[in-house]
Amino acid sequence: LEIAQKRVNAMGIQDIVKVIEHDVTAESVFSVLPTAGSVDIITMSYSYSMIPDKKAAVANATKLLKQNGYLAIADFFLKGNYDDILPRFARALRAAESLFHKNWFALDHVYLLGDKELEFANTDELTTVWDNRFRGDVPFLFFLKPYHGVFIAKKN
Repeated sequence: LEIAQKRVNAMGIQDIVKVIEHDVTAESVFSVLPTAGSVDIITMSYSYSMIPDKKAAVANATKLLKQNGYLAIADFFLKGNYDDILPRFARALRAAESLFHKNWFALDHVYLLGDKELEFANTDELTTVWDNRFRGDVPFLFFLKPYHGVFIAKKN
């Protein structure tokens, strides 16, 4: 946190950026965060896949957002946008690869995001506005090419 605060100070943005450490799934997070309904955008960069209680994290993030505010998640995904329309054999290969990636990453408590983890979007509270997934590398592990992606939902 000290390094992050130094960077914020060096950039001169300490009036708009607050560096904190807290459990985003806990109701007490509101004691250290801005007022509910006052935030334009919340980003989760390669962290959502590691949060055990994703439902609570999204619920708290949604409470913080203004109407028409955005929740943006950049993370690892279990499958690509078009896996469902691949030919049968290619779908089977992708399923096997996804299973390998899922188990490999789980060893480090990283749980690749699947459809279930994105169910919070397209509800009365949030609507998906962007979902782009692409193959990417993992440092030092050239044989792993999991899907990375950006998922953005807008508060209704």
